[in-house]
Amino acid sequence: LYPVPKMLGKLQEWCPEAFKISFKLETDPDILRNKMETSLQSYGQQGVLGNLLSSHRSRVHVLFAGDAAPLVVDKSPASPC
Repeated sequence: LYPVPKMLGKLQEWCPEAFKISFKLETDPDILRNKMETSLQSYGQQGVLGNLLSSHRSRVHVLFAGDAAPLVVDKSPASPC
């Protein structure tokens, strides 16, 4: 595997009016929100979808620019959502 450049910054240059959403997948729940907020600040996108590897099939964290906290959507069998 070879490192590749991040394209989110280039996307801002190519199409500054585009509605941009990125994705974060983490293994540590203690760093997910920070990584999502950092991504919003660094790349100027409008939203970030974040998942934890342990629950990536049933739960998603949604954070839009300007939101105080992410919305968590949980579709696991034990969830009332």
